[in-house]
Amino acid sequence: MNNDHPGDRPDTAAHPVAANAPVLRQPRWQHDRILFEVEEHGVALACSVSKAAIQDAGGRYSNLPRDIMTEFVRLRPRIEQAALAKFRERPGGLDGPVHVWSADLDDDPEPPAIAGQAALQP
Repeated sequence: MNNDHPGDRPDTAAHPVAANAPVLRQPRWQHDRILFEVEEHGVALACSVSKAAIQDAGGRYSNLPRDIMTEFVRLRPRIEQAALAKFRERPGGLDGPVHVWSADLDDDPEPPAIAGQAALQP
């Protein structure tokens, strides 16, 4: 006998994407970074973003963890986009956590070939 009531749990048969989506851990503060997860093709990817990256991208320079977490929540779509782009650039895919730094969140980053050439110029 099934004692489940229709309102007790979501109908995953009606939502196949929801049934296959991984459960992502909540973002958490650790030392000078925030650890978080993003979903890519049904897999949870471990990521981190530095405190400096959040401060630089948001233009707010509080050192209080609650303020940095608030900025992370505000900037999260941009941060996740940068993390996924870095993951997709990796040869062979996942190989440890994806780290997001200030340069990853630049609005108009210099193309890598030009940056490399500029570094070689005297």
